[in-house]
Amino acid sequence: MLVVGGAGYIGSHAARLLRKEGFDVVIYDNLSTGYASLVHGFELVQGDIADSERLSGVMRRVTAVMHFAAHAYVGESVENPRKYFRNNVECGLLLLNAAIDAGVGHFISSSTCAVYGLPNTVPIPESTTRQPVNPYGVSKLFFEQALESYGRAYGLRFASLRYFNAAGADEGGETGECHIPETHLIPLALQAAAGTGDKLQIFGGDYAGLETLPHSWPITVTRRSFSSGGRPGPCTKSFQPPGTGCGIVKLRLVSVPLRKDLRQN
Repeated sequence: MLVVGGAGYIGSHAARLLRKEGFDVVIYDNLSTGYASLVHGFELVQGDIADSERLSGVMRRVTAVMHFAAHAYVGESVENPRKYFRNNVECGLLLLNAAIDAGVGHFISSSTCAVYGLPNTVPIPESTTRQPVNPYGVSKLFFEQALESYGRAYGLRFASLRYFNAAGADEGGETGECHIPETHLIPLALQAAAGTGDKLQIFGGDYAGLETLPHSWPITVTRRSFSSGGRPGPCTKSFQPPGTGCGIVKLRLVSVPLRKDLRQN
């Protein structure tokens, strides 16, 4: 299993869970936003997804790919859309083509709920029309459509994971939130409560803005993608919202570190 972007937050969690379940895992990461310390004990191939030659060499050693190497800041995508279309679309296609050329039949992509844009209903049904409203969401939708086309044309089995505001640490406590800049709600709330970060700002009080990921989700999705005896099937696809199904309202979540801070003082 090749985990691309495996030295990042979600990718490193996926790599640990895959190894725990008996998968042979290779990490491919350029370490631009990831950390070698998060994949200590794994084979790390340091490279960029724009490097087709380096990709092709490692692709020949694996039978499946998990892709976590996209840029993922909405605000930055509005300010610098060129960066996002370059990495998430152009380089994403280089990664996908390298997989197809090497005969890799299984591809799991980390997508986003941003492909839906401004949905009419919440919770968001999977059948909701995909109408992204920012360059980040547009770039992710393009890649989903590329996967669909490759599934029809080449029999690629794929899964696309749509989620947002992923949170939590691994069960062993080895890894957790690690972002520069930090944009996730839980660490920002804890930093604000501890006085080590800026004041936390929340716009609106009725949004279920956080989704927790069950520890088993990479394994569940991988096994579904590997169904039918592990053989690629015609146009086999899956769009997965991998959360627990229990969204948490932001104000409720923020009240936890706030109550603890008040008790200590």
